[in-house]
Amino acid sequence: MNIMNSARGNHPHWRQVFIGMVCLLFSTVAMADEPQMIVYLGTNDFPLENAEAATRAGITLAAYNLDAQKNLEHHLMEGLPIHLKTMDSIGSIQSIVEQRINDLPQEEIMAIFQPVMLVQRWDIRKTPAAVFGKGEAVVYGITDANLILEYWQEWQSTRSAGEGLQ
Repeated sequence: MNIMNSARGNHPHWRQVFIGMVCLLFSTVAMADEPQMIVYLGTNDFPLENAEAATRAGITLAAYNLDAQKNLEHHLMEGLPIHLKTMDSIGSIQSIVEQRINDLPQEEIMAIFQPVMLVQRWDIRKTPAAVFGKGEAVVYGITDANLILEYWQEWQSTRSAGEGLQ
């Protein structure tokens, strides 16, 4: 028996249950704390660049990594044996993973799953994405905060004029 079928890349059932439970647990909190200004949704390959530009401009820019869940899974599984010989091994590994989960701050877990819910709520189709307002406008493909701020300022001015960013 093994914890992961590496030939097909299947994930163990307990991970799916854990992820579902965490999403359910934090969905209400995440929606209530939803950022109001600019939300950047990137990945390991497309991190936000020049984030300090938003701070200098006095604009709130919340940056999220959509690969954070995958990064967490790698962290939880790091150093664990792939092939198990006994049920005792399964219990031991489960204890290690549970301890690693318990050691994570609640804010870190929320930061992992909040952007996943925002992507679904706002129907984001590509990354990277910069979302303005509560999903009212989206700019795709830009990783530089300076350019994102330019688009945000344009959106703000057209929004004031009642036109909206296309």
